[in-house]
Amino acid sequence: MKDLKKLGLLGEGAYAKVFLVEDPQGIQFALKEYSLNVAKADEQRAYFKAESVIYGKELSNNVVKLYEFWEEENKLCLLFEYCEYGCLKHQLREKGPFNLRKTLKVGICTLNALASLHKENIVHRDVKPNNILQGRKGILKLADLGLAKVDGLPDAKCPHGSVAYISPEQYLNYNNVDFRSDIYSVGATLYHLYTGKEVYSGKDLSDILDSHQNCVIPNIRDLRPDCPLSFNHIIRKMISKNPADRYQSAEEAFTDLSRVLEGISTIHELPSIKKFKEEVNIQENIETIPDIALVEEERNNQIALIVILLSVVIVLCLIFLI
Repeated sequence: MKDLKKLGLLGEGAYAKVFLVEDPQGIQFALKEYSLNVAKADEQRAYFKAESVIYGKELSNNVVKLYEFWEEENKLCLLFEYCEYGCLKHQLREKGPFNLRKTLKVGICTLNALASLHKENIVHRDVKPNNILQGRKGILKLADLGLAKVDGLPDAKCPHGSVAYISPEQYLNYNNVDFRSDIYSVGATLYHLYTGKEVYSGKDLSDILDSHQNCVIPNIRDLRPDCPLSFNHIIRKMISKNPADRYQSAEEAFTDLSRVLEGISTIHELPSIKKFKEEVNIQENIETIPDIALVEEERNNQIALIVILLSVVIVLCLIFLI
């Protein structure tokens, strides 16, 4: 693939760099390059091969598409579709916290991607705003499966992942996490996108990791008082300390978020939330979700009623004058 022209650096992580490249026909792609470490070359090739195999499976359209992969000049290369609107971390930095509707759609698309991975017994292990991309027509894509847990790979010698979004069990027992760890990371991601703040903060990495394991689950409504009660409970359920208290599948969380987006009005109507026991007793009244579609529908109904009443008044006035 020497006919690809590098146009610029899109991003850089601990293990790889991603470049914007263009082929002779002017089509743009994202090229991910791993630099081989002589001492760890065999292990790197194993992970590289595993990542390329994952993308070859029947996955959701919400997983970024891989076109080709190869090795050249001490580099391992993966050629992906280019998502021109970039990652959600950049969008958050440039435009501030997301509104409810966009946050819900991010969650739904990410969980849809994860459901297809989990079906193949793959745990992503690095869900975060940096790894959720927005491509053509606004389609959201989950990317970067370089840290994914796949059958047949050797155990990692130390925990990997992003401290702000890592589940308690992923730090403590990295090689034995299951799908529920990804669900925790989705919850932490949505919390960050919606509030503009990470779930837990601290003076150093150790302090943040300790907060994931021991601190009280935060209430989104402390930062966003306009947050629907149902959405608040969904996020709190996703980031429960104990995996058994979380959603037990991506599909289950997907269903609840979809119902909020569709305008289901109260927390009692969300099937999974009925079973959720909060760690902290928060006295809150059940309230209607201020979904955009419902607000607009109610406003239109009010306008229609006013028009009808005015029409009746005008007719009565005409009759009186006659």
